[in-house]
Amino acid sequence: MTAINLLAPEVADAIAAGEVIERPASVVKELVENALDADARRISIDVRGAGRTSIRVGDDGAGIPADELPLAFVRHATSKVAALSDLDAITSLGFRGEALASIASVADVESSSAGARIHIRAGEVIEQGAGPFLPGVTVEVRDLFANVPARLKFLKSDATENAAIKDVVTAFALLHPHVRFQLTIDGRSAISSAGDGDRRRAFASIHGAPVAAEMLEIVGLPLVTGMVSQPRLSRGTRDGIVLAVNGRPITSRPLAYALEDCYQGRLERGRHPVAAIDIGIDAALVDVNVHPAKREVRFRDEGAVFAACSAPASRSITGRSSRWQASQRRPATKASSWSTVPRCCR
Repeated sequence: MTAINLLAPEVADAIAAGEVIERPASVVKELVENALDADARRISIDVRGAGRTSIRVGDDGAGIPADELPLAFVRHATSKVAALSDLDAITSLGFRGEALASIASVADVESSSAGARIHIRAGEVIEQGAGPFLPGVTVEVRDLFANVPARLKFLKSDATENAAIKDVVTAFALLHPHVRFQLTIDGRSAISSAGDGDRRRAFASIHGAPVAAEMLEIVGLPLVTGMVSQPRLSRGTRDGIVLAVNGRPITSRPLAYALEDCYQGRLERGRHPVAAIDIGIDAALVDVNVHPAKREVRFRDEGAVFAACSAPASRSITGRSSRWQASQRRPATKASSWSTVPRCCR
Protein backbone atom coordinates (compact mmCIF):
# COMPACT_ATOMS: atom_id res chain seq x y z
CA MET A 1 0.00 0.00 0.00
CA THR A 2 1.33 3.42 -0.93
CA ALA A 3 2.19 5.65 2.02
CA ILE A 4 0.07 8.72 2.69
CA ASN A 5 1.98 11.91 1.94
CA LEU A 6 1.17 15.59 2.21
CA LEU A 7 0.91 17.03 -1.27
CA ALA A 8 3.48 19.58 -2.37
CA PRO A 9 2.02 23.10 -2.53
CA GLU A 10 2.26 23.30 -6.33
CA VAL A 11 0.40 19.99 -6.69
CA ALA A 12 -2.31 21.01 -4.23
CA ASP A 13 -2.70 24.35 -6.01
CA ALA A 14 -3.09 22.65 -9.40
CA ILE A 15 -5.77 20.32 -8.00
CA ALA A 16 -7.64 23.19 -6.36
CA ALA A 17 -7.40 25.20 -9.55
CA GLY A 18 -9.14 22.37 -11.38
CA GLU A 19 -12.28 22.98 -9.35
CA VAL A 20 -12.37 26.67 -10.22
CA ILE A 21 -10.68 26.85 -13.65
CA GLU A 22 -12.13 24.12 -15.84
CA ARG A 23 -11.59 25.77 -19.22
CA PRO A 24 -10.76 29.15 -20.78
CA ALA A 25 -14.34 30.33 -20.23
CA SER A 26 -13.79 29.86 -16.48
CA VAL A 27 -10.90 32.34 -16.61
CA VAL A 28 -13.09 34.89 -18.39
CA LYS A 29 -15.92 34.38 -15.90
CA GLU A 30 -13.72 34.87 -12.83
CA LEU A 31 -11.98 37.96 -14.20
CA VAL A 32 -15.25 39.56 -15.34
CA GLU A 33 -16.77 38.92 -11.91
CA ASN A 34 -13.80 40.66 -10.28
CA ALA A 35 -14.27 43.63 -12.61
CA LEU A 36 -17.98 43.90 -11.83
CA ASP A 37 -17.28 43.67 -8.10
CA ALA A 38 -14.92 46.63 -8.58
CA ASP A 39 -17.80 48.66 -10.11
CA ALA A 40 -16.30 48.66 -13.59
CA ARG A 41 -18.35 50.32 -16.32
CA ARG A 42 -16.14 49.18 -19.20
CA ILE A 43 -14.81 45.65 -19.51
CA SER A 44 -12.75 44.49 -22.48
CA ILE A 45 -11.92 40.85 -23.16
CA ASP A 46 -9.43 39.83 -25.83
CA VAL A 47 -9.10 36.10 -26.58
CA ARG A 48 -6.49 34.39 -28.74
CA GLY A 49 -6.29 30.74 -29.71
CA ALA A 50 -9.60 29.87 -28.02
CA GLY A 51 -8.13 31.07 -24.74
CA ARG A 52 -5.27 28.60 -24.78
CA THR A 53 -2.86 31.15 -26.22
CA SER A 54 -4.00 34.21 -24.30
CA ILE A 55 -6.89 35.89 -22.50
CA ARG A 56 -6.61 39.57 -21.66
CA VAL A 57 -9.23 41.28 -19.49
CA GLY A 58 -9.10 44.98 -18.68
CA ASP A 59 -11.54 47.15 -16.77
CA ASP A 60 -11.99 50.68 -15.47
CA GLY A 61 -13.06 49.69 -11.97
CA ALA A 62 -11.64 50.60 -8.59
CA GLY A 63 -8.46 48.62 -9.20
CA ILE A 64 -6.09 47.01 -6.68
CA PRO A 65 -3.79 49.17 -4.55
CA ALA A 66 -0.18 48.81 -5.72
CA ASP A 67 1.03 47.34 -2.44
CA GLU A 68 -1.76 44.73 -2.43
CA LEU A 69 -1.29 43.43 -5.97
CA PRO A 70 1.02 40.52 -4.94
CA LEU A 71 -1.37 39.58 -2.14
CA ALA A 72 -4.26 39.36 -4.61
CA PHE A 73 -2.60 36.27 -6.12
CA VAL A 74 -2.25 34.45 -2.81
CA ARG A 75 -4.87 31.76 -2.29
CA HIS A 76 -7.72 32.76 0.04
CA ALA A 77 -6.66 36.41 0.08
CA THR A 78 -9.74 38.54 -0.58
CA SER A 79 -11.25 41.91 0.23
CA LYS A 80 -14.81 40.56 0.05
CA VAL A 81 -15.00 38.26 3.08
CA ALA A 82 -13.39 38.85 6.47
CA ALA A 83 -15.32 36.71 8.96
CA LEU A 84 -17.24 33.44 8.93
CA SER A 85 -20.48 35.34 9.37
CA ASP A 86 -19.87 37.15 6.07
CA LEU A 87 -20.60 33.89 4.24
CA ASP A 88 -24.19 34.09 5.44
CA ALA A 89 -24.96 37.11 3.27
CA ILE A 90 -22.62 37.34 0.27
CA THR A 91 -23.36 40.31 -1.95
CA SER A 92 -20.31 40.19 -4.25
CA LEU A 93 -19.88 37.89 -7.25
CA GLY A 94 -16.49 36.69 -6.05
CA PHE A 95 -15.68 35.96 -2.44
CA ARG A 96 -13.39 32.96 -1.96
CA GLY A 97 -10.08 34.56 -2.86
CA GLU A 98 -9.25 31.62 -5.13
CA ALA A 99 -9.69 32.86 -8.69
CA LEU A 100 -6.44 34.75 -9.32
CA ALA A 101 -4.33 32.20 -7.43
CA SER A 102 -5.97 29.34 -9.31
CA ILE A 103 -5.44 30.99 -12.69
CA ALA A 104 -1.81 31.84 -11.89
CA SER A 105 -1.10 28.25 -10.82
CA VAL A 106 -1.96 26.86 -14.27
CA ALA A 107 -0.80 29.64 -16.60
CA ASP A 108 1.60 32.48 -17.25
CA VAL A 109 -0.04 35.61 -15.83
CA GLU A 110 0.78 39.30 -15.91
CA SER A 111 -1.32 41.85 -14.07
CA SER A 112 -1.07 45.58 -13.57
CA SER A 113 -3.00 48.06 -11.45
CA ALA A 114 -2.41 51.44 -9.80
CA GLY A 115 1.14 51.71 -11.10
CA ALA A 116 2.21 48.21 -10.05
CA ARG A 117 2.86 45.10 -12.12
CA ILE A 118 3.39 41.42 -11.31
CA HIS A 119 4.36 38.43 -13.46
CA ILE A 120 3.58 34.91 -12.21
CA ARG A 121 4.19 31.59 -13.95
CA ALA A 122 2.77 28.31 -12.63
CA GLY A 123 2.25 29.86 -9.23
CA GLU A 124 5.77 31.31 -8.92
CA VAL A 125 6.40 35.05 -8.94
CA ILE A 126 8.80 35.78 -11.81
CA GLU A 127 8.90 39.56 -11.58
CA GLN A 128 7.17 42.42 -9.85
CA GLY A 129 7.65 46.15 -9.84
CA ALA A 130 6.38 49.36 -11.37
CA GLY A 131 3.67 49.30 -14.00
CA PRO A 132 1.48 51.71 -15.97
CA PHE A 133 -0.83 54.11 -14.15
CA LEU A 134 -4.11 53.12 -15.76
CA PRO A 135 -7.62 52.88 -14.32
CA GLY A 136 -8.82 49.52 -13.07
CA VAL A 137 -7.00 46.23 -13.46
CA THR A 138 -5.51 44.47 -16.46
CA VAL A 139 -4.87 40.72 -16.33
CA GLU A 140 -3.29 38.79 -19.19
CA VAL A 141 -3.32 34.99 -19.03
CA ARG A 142 -1.05 33.12 -21.43
CA ASP A 143 -0.38 29.44 -22.12
CA LEU A 144 -3.31 28.21 -20.05
CA PHE A 145 -2.75 24.67 -18.69
CA ALA A 146 0.72 24.49 -20.21
CA ASN A 147 2.01 23.02 -16.96
CA VAL A 148 -0.99 20.68 -16.68
CA PRO A 149 -1.01 18.87 -20.05
CA ALA A 150 -3.56 16.30 -18.84
CA ARG A 151 -6.13 19.08 -18.50
CA LEU A 152 -5.09 20.74 -21.74
CA LYS A 153 -5.87 17.65 -23.79
CA PHE A 154 -9.42 17.52 -22.48
CA LEU A 155 -10.32 20.94 -23.87
CA LYS A 156 -12.75 20.91 -26.78
CA SER A 157 -12.31 22.34 -30.26
CA ASP A 158 -11.50 26.02 -30.73
CA ALA A 159 -15.07 26.65 -31.89
CA THR A 160 -16.53 25.04 -28.77
CA GLU A 161 -14.22 26.86 -26.36
CA ASN A 162 -14.84 30.18 -28.10
CA ALA A 163 -18.59 29.58 -27.91
CA ALA A 164 -18.32 28.90 -24.16
CA ILE A 165 -16.42 32.18 -23.69
CA LYS A 166 -19.02 34.05 -25.71
CA ASP A 167 -21.82 32.50 -23.59
CA VAL A 168 -20.16 33.80 -20.42
CA VAL A 169 -19.86 37.34 -21.74
CA THR A 170 -23.37 37.20 -23.23
CA ALA A 171 -24.90 36.42 -19.83
CA PHE A 172 -23.09 39.27 -18.09
CA ALA A 173 -23.86 41.74 -20.88
CA LEU A 174 -27.60 40.98 -20.72
CA LEU A 175 -27.74 41.03 -16.92
CA HIS A 176 -25.62 44.19 -16.56
CA PRO A 177 -26.74 46.49 -19.40
CA HIS A 178 -25.15 49.49 -17.61
CA VAL A 179 -21.69 48.00 -18.27
CA ARG A 180 -20.01 48.19 -21.66
CA PHE A 181 -18.62 44.82 -22.74
CA GLN A 182 -16.19 44.39 -25.59
CA LEU A 183 -15.27 40.82 -26.54
CA THR A 184 -12.71 40.24 -29.27
CA ILE A 185 -11.81 36.76 -30.47
CA ASP A 186 -8.70 36.40 -32.60
CA GLY A 187 -8.88 40.05 -33.60
CA ARG A 188 -12.55 40.03 -34.56
CA SER A 189 -15.31 41.67 -32.54
CA ALA A 190 -17.66 39.05 -31.10
CA ILE A 191 -19.69 41.17 -28.65
CA SER A 192 -19.93 44.94 -28.32
CA SER A 193 -22.58 46.29 -25.96
CA ALA A 194 -23.32 49.96 -25.42
CA GLY A 195 -23.33 49.90 -21.62
CA ASP A 196 -25.96 52.66 -21.52
CA GLY A 197 -28.40 50.77 -19.28
CA ASP A 198 -30.85 50.01 -22.09
CA ARG A 199 -31.54 46.27 -21.83
CA ARG A 200 -33.22 46.10 -25.24
CA ARG A 201 -30.10 47.58 -26.81
CA ALA A 202 -28.05 45.01 -24.91
CA PHE A 203 -30.21 42.27 -26.44
CA ALA A 204 -29.71 43.80 -29.87
CA SER A 205 -25.94 43.73 -29.44
CA ILE A 206 -26.09 40.02 -28.58
CA HIS A 207 -28.97 38.57 -30.58
CA GLY A 208 -29.56 41.23 -33.23
CA ALA A 209 -32.20 43.92 -33.68
CA PRO A 210 -35.01 41.57 -34.90
CA VAL A 211 -34.80 39.51 -31.70
CA ALA A 212 -34.54 42.60 -29.50
CA ALA A 213 -37.73 43.95 -31.07
CA GLU A 214 -39.60 40.83 -29.94
CA MET A 215 -38.48 41.06 -26.32
CA LEU A 216 -40.88 42.05 -23.54
CA GLU A 217 -39.65 43.93 -20.49
CA ILE A 218 -40.57 42.56 -17.08
CA VAL A 219 -42.24 45.33 -15.10
CA GLY A 220 -44.27 45.54 -11.93
CA LEU A 221 -42.01 43.24 -9.93
CA PRO A 222 -39.35 45.31 -8.16
CA LEU A 223 -37.20 42.28 -7.32
CA VAL A 224 -37.40 40.60 -10.74
CA THR A 225 -35.83 42.35 -13.72
CA GLY A 226 -35.08 41.37 -17.28
CA MET A 227 -36.76 40.57 -20.57
CA VAL A 228 -38.54 37.60 -22.09
CA SER A 229 -39.50 36.85 -25.66
CA GLN A 230 -42.96 36.97 -27.15
CA PRO A 231 -44.32 33.47 -27.88
CA ARG A 232 -43.80 33.90 -31.60
CA LEU A 233 -40.05 34.02 -30.94
CA SER A 234 -38.61 30.71 -29.77
CA ARG A 235 -35.64 28.40 -30.11
CA GLY A 236 -35.05 24.69 -30.29
CA THR A 237 -32.80 24.72 -27.19
CA ARG A 238 -32.67 26.49 -23.83
CA ASP A 239 -29.41 28.22 -24.79
CA GLY A 240 -31.23 31.53 -25.08
CA ILE A 241 -32.32 31.51 -21.43
CA VAL A 242 -30.13 33.40 -18.95
CA LEU A 243 -31.10 33.14 -15.27
CA ALA A 244 -29.46 34.97 -12.41
CA VAL A 245 -29.76 35.67 -8.71
CA ASN A 246 -28.56 39.08 -7.57
CA GLY A 247 -26.70 39.59 -10.84
CA ARG A 248 -24.96 36.20 -10.65
CA PRO A 249 -25.63 33.87 -13.63
CA ILE A 250 -26.77 30.48 -12.37
CA THR A 251 -27.84 27.10 -13.68
CA SER A 252 -31.26 26.08 -12.37
CA ARG A 253 -33.54 23.64 -14.13
CA PRO A 254 -36.47 24.34 -11.76
CA LEU A 255 -36.30 28.07 -12.49
CA ALA A 256 -36.00 27.42 -16.23
CA TYR A 257 -39.07 25.18 -16.07
CA ALA A 258 -40.89 27.85 -14.05
CA LEU A 259 -40.19 30.36 -16.81
CA GLU A 260 -41.39 27.95 -19.47
CA ASP A 261 -44.62 27.39 -17.56
CA CYS A 262 -45.46 30.98 -18.50
CA TYR A 263 -45.56 29.84 -22.14
CA GLN A 264 -47.67 26.73 -21.58
CA GLY A 265 -49.94 26.28 -24.56
CA ARG A 266 -48.24 29.11 -26.43
CA LEU A 267 -45.10 27.38 -27.69
CA GLU A 268 -44.86 24.23 -29.74
CA ARG A 269 -43.43 21.19 -28.03
CA GLY A 270 -39.65 21.33 -27.99
CA ARG A 271 -39.51 25.09 -28.41
CA HIS A 272 -38.07 27.41 -25.75
CA PRO A 273 -38.16 31.17 -25.12
CA VAL A 274 -35.33 33.68 -25.14
CA ALA A 275 -34.91 35.43 -21.80
CA ALA A 276 -32.65 37.13 -19.31
CA ILE A 277 -34.12 37.22 -15.81
CA ASP A 278 -32.42 38.40 -12.64
CA ILE A 279 -34.11 37.56 -9.35
CA GLY A 280 -33.24 39.94 -6.55
CA ILE A 281 -33.33 38.31 -3.15
CA ASP A 282 -32.03 39.04 0.32
CA ALA A 283 -28.44 37.76 0.34
CA ALA A 284 -29.11 36.03 3.66
CA LEU A 285 -31.81 33.89 2.00
CA VAL A 286 -29.59 32.35 -0.66
CA ASP A 287 -26.37 30.34 -0.33
CA VAL A 288 -23.98 30.90 -3.23
CA ASN A 289 -21.17 28.87 -1.67
CA VAL A 290 -22.40 25.43 -2.73
CA HIS A 291 -20.58 24.90 -6.04
CA PRO A 292 -16.86 25.20 -6.88
CA ALA A 293 -17.58 27.33 -9.92
CA LYS A 294 -20.51 29.17 -8.23
CA ARG A 295 -22.91 28.07 -10.96
CA GLU A 296 -25.53 26.77 -8.56
CA VAL A 297 -27.16 28.33 -5.53
CA ARG A 298 -29.34 27.07 -2.70
CA PHE A 299 -32.38 29.02 -1.57
CA ARG A 300 -33.34 28.93 2.08
CA ASP A 301 -36.98 28.44 1.04
CA GLU A 302 -36.38 26.76 -2.29
CA GLY A 303 -39.87 25.34 -2.61
CA ALA A 304 -41.50 28.73 -2.17
CA VAL A 305 -39.32 30.37 -4.83
CA PHE A 306 -39.82 27.60 -7.38
CA ALA A 307 -43.51 27.13 -6.66
CA ALA A 308 -44.15 30.87 -6.94
CA CYS A 309 -42.31 31.07 -10.25
CA SER A 310 -44.11 28.02 -11.67
CA ALA A 311 -47.64 29.25 -11.01
CA PRO A 312 -48.20 31.99 -13.59
CA ALA A 313 -51.72 32.63 -14.81
CA SER A 314 -52.35 32.43 -18.53
CA ARG A 315 -53.20 35.69 -20.22
CA SER A 316 -54.19 36.37 -23.77
CA ILE A 317 -51.67 37.91 -26.08
CA THR A 318 -52.76 40.54 -28.53
CA GLY A 319 -50.87 43.06 -30.61
CA ARG A 320 -47.19 43.81 -30.35
CA SER A 321 -46.45 44.34 -26.69
CA SER A 322 -43.32 46.04 -25.53
CA ARG A 323 -43.69 44.91 -21.93
CA TRP A 324 -44.28 41.79 -19.93
CA GLN A 325 -46.53 43.00 -17.12
CA ALA A 326 -46.95 41.20 -13.83
CA SER A 327 -50.58 40.52 -13.03
CA GLN A 328 -52.07 41.73 -9.79
CA ARG A 329 -54.32 38.62 -9.70
CA ARG A 330 -56.76 40.14 -12.14
CA PRO A 331 -57.14 39.98 -15.93
CA ALA A 332 -55.15 42.39 -18.05
CA THR A 333 -57.03 45.54 -18.95
CA LYS A 334 -54.84 46.68 -21.81
CA ALA A 335 -55.09 44.81 -25.08
CA SER A 336 -51.51 45.72 -25.88
CA SER A 337 -49.98 43.89 -22.92
CA TRP A 338 -49.22 40.29 -22.16
CA SER A 339 -49.76 39.54 -18.47
CA THR A 340 -48.43 36.55 -16.61
CA VAL A 341 -47.87 36.01 -12.95
CA PRO A 342 -44.34 35.05 -11.96
CA ARG A 343 -44.81 35.70 -8.25
CA CYS A 344 -41.29 34.76 -7.20
CA CYS A 345 -39.65 37.11 -4.74
CA ARG A 346 -42.58 39.57 -4.87
